[in-house]
Amino acid sequence: MLIGDADVPRDRQNSLITATADISRQLRRSMAVKKAVRSELCKRSKPEKQHTDQEAADLLHQVFADLDVPCVVGQLVHKAAGIYAQAVAPDLAPPRSAEDIVNDCLAIEVVTRAYAPPSVITGPLTPAFQFLRLGPDTVSPLLDQTRLKRLGDRKLYGVRYAHFGAFINREWRKSDFAWGRLDAAHHLLRLMIDDHAAREEWERKLHQAILDAEHPPSPAGAKPLDEARVWLERNAVDLEERSDRELLKEVLDTEKGQDSLRSALRSVVRLMTDSAPLAGPGGLGTSWARVLRYTRPVVARSRRSLGPHDKRWLRAVTAPVRSQIWAAYEQDPRAIPAAAQKAVRRTLAGAVLFLFLTGAAVGALVAVRVPFGLLLVGAGLGVLAALAIGAAKARRRR
Repeated sequence: MLIGDADVPRDRQNSLITATADISRQLRRSMAVKKAVRSELCKRSKPEKQHTDQEAADLLHQVFADLDVPCVVGQLVHKAAGIYAQAVAPDLAPPRSAEDIVNDCLAIEVVTRAYAPPSVITGPLTPAFQFLRLGPDTVSPLLDQTRLKRLGDRKLYGVRYAHFGAFINREWRKSDFAWGRLDAAHHLLRLMIDDHAAREEWERKLHQAILDAEHPPSPAGAKPLDEARVWLERNAVDLEERSDRELLKEVLDTEKGQDSLRSALRSVVRLMTDSAPLAGPGGLGTSWARVLRYTRPVVARSRRSLGPHDKRWLRAVTAPVRSQIWAAYEQDPRAIPAAAQKAVRRTLAGAVLFLFLTGAAVGALVAVRVPFGLLLVGAGLGVLAALAIGAAKARRRR
């Protein structure tokens, strides 16, 4: 109360805070003594033996004597009482010594315990419990445990690609779901069956049923369980031996993988062109609308998607790059990076060539002393002609 009192001087509050920290330090040390006593009792007592009251008392007395508990705790209490007496001395009348503080605290403790109900004295009993952890660090007894045990959660596709791997491929999600059911069955059976041999037998039966349900349809004549084992073990080995780049390439080489990539690209384009979800009420407001004025002209496939305030000059400048990207999107979305780089190089080369020819023409005209006003008119007409040709080509491409 004195620490938080605004009328108490600042230096007085600082001294009280220091004293509180010192007393708390003595309390932590006394709790460490309590922990040491418990640990020593556990070491010396035999779980299989039922101690009589006399034996328990003798054991406790021996531990107290060996650890010198009365002396150690007495010193801690005396030191804490001295710190307290010194800290609150200005507020006590008459002054109290450390011994007086200890006697007062013992009197309060005795009176409080004497009139307290049994529930407060004994404290509530904590129900017996044990932690049950569900994790991917187990292997089904039906599979090659020697080879797969070391993988842990690396047997899951979902931990790859910054934990977004399961979103990439449907087959990867099916594999992770199968592992999840197998691991959950392993841990949950511990709640239901105590006997280890019986639990392992039930785990085999349950895992076989899970593999039969989760494994893709087997070819005619194949044993479903054998196929399921090969399926999961092959996936785990692929995850261990192959890099993210190799796994992704295998997926994108399939038609489904390319369709998934196109779907992801459509979502990105929709985000960069459609202002309704983000710029409306409750969205990001005018800030996102200003961003779209620059992104929409660059990525929109059709001019009809443009708004009245969009930067249309950006669309003209980026027309060659955008055309190549959308062509690659239709044919093979994997080629988009290469197509974009090629288009950027061509655009830059064309711009450099245009500037070079323009400079050469201007230099030639200056050499023959053409009036400066005529030079400006010629340059303007050249720029307008280039823009008109670019717009006509873009219109034909649409």
